[in-house]
Parts: sequence; structure tokens; C-alpha cells
Amino acid sequence: LDPGTALRALQRDGHAAGLEHQSGRAMALEPRGAGWRVRLACGGVEEAEWVVVCAGLGSGSLLETLGVTRAMEPVLGQALEMELAPDNRPPSQPEPLWNWPGAVVRSGINLVPRPDLPGGRRFWLGATLEPGLKAEAAPLASMRAMGGAAPAWLAAAQEQRRWQGLRCRPVGQPAPLLEEVAPRLLLLSGHHRNGVLLAPASADWALGRIEAAGERS
Repeated sequence: LDPGTALRALQRDGHAAGLEHQSGRAMALEPRGAGWRVRLACGGVEEAEWVVVCAGLGSGSLLETLGVTRAMEPVLGQALEMELAPDNRPPSQPEPLWNWPGAVVRSGINLVPRPDLPGGRRFWLGATLEPGLKAEAAPLASMRAMGGAAPAWLAAAQEQRRWQGLRCRPVGQPAPLLEEVAPRLLLLSGHHRNGVLLAPASADWALGRIEAAGERS
């Protein structure tokens, strides 16, 4: 599953179902009757019966406006898109990646064949685990070398692009954080390395809480 493609498809489906998208930083949450008021950095205000906080590292500071503390920390990750170098294999002998049934995980590093990408010989490698906000060269080099265990075809592969991002990890408790921190205020955050994998289950959990509350009222 390509996360970028999946997110774009989800956004298209949401808009078709009536989703309204608004860009702008949420600055504060305020109780309002049986619901909530969200104050935005642009000066606007949004109101809703339910609010779901899923702002990654921004979730903690937003909840602090209500006196709720949920400590979370950034874990930086770098990833690579690589392309196999031609190795003049005979047609009867498969290339090393494309006879695998799927992604391979070694010591927490994922190697994901992507023959669907341009050139038909590409794969993803990632991601590093680096505390803080600054990417470093050494963890990326170690990941590419698989800690010195990279096979020849991996060592000879050519880098096509690289990217990095921050994962949100809870401090002192397991990921993710799924809870109703106040009536009609849900927290879905701190998924760390499993945001794409756990997003459907997290959404299902939130929907279940909202529907259950509706049945009781």
C-alpha cells in the first residue's frame, strides 16, 4: 500500500461524501454546551458536537489548553527510494527482489519492492529511528548498508530520492493513544511507526464511541 496514494484516495472519497476541508492551525479547544469550540490561528472559530484530536506532535499542546497532559516526543525517520542496477542476469534467473512475495523486515528496517514505480526496478528502504528533530547522515548510511549485512545487489542499488518525517511517540506509555479525554473529545494520536497501518482501526474505534453515545442519548 502506497501511503501517499491511499491518503489522496481517502481525501477524494471524503469530499464526495461531503467532507469540508479547512486549512489553518487550531490554537485552543473550549467546551460549548454539549459540544466544543475550536479557535483557529486565523481568528476563525469552528463548532462541533464532537472533536477528534489527531494532530500528531501538536496534539499535546492543543490538549494543554484544557489542562490535559499527554506527553509525546518526536522520533525522526529517513527513508530511501532505490533502483536496482542492471546485472545482466539471464532471462531464466529472476532478479533478487521480484521473486519475493512482499515486503521484508530486518532489524526493524522495511525493504519494500515497488516494481510499479518508473523503471520497474525500484524499492523502498526505511525508516531510521532517530531521536529529536534533526536528520543525521550516519543512521541513513547504516540503514542502507543494513548494518554491514547488505547483499551486493543492495549495495550497488542507486538512490532515486530520499525523504524524512517525524513520528509521534507517547512518553511512558504504549502507542497509540486512543481515549475520550473529555465528553465528546477524542484523542487519536501517538501512533509512532504504525500510523498508516492503524488508521482504519483508530477510525473504527472513534466511530464506535460516537455511535455508542448516540444510542445512549
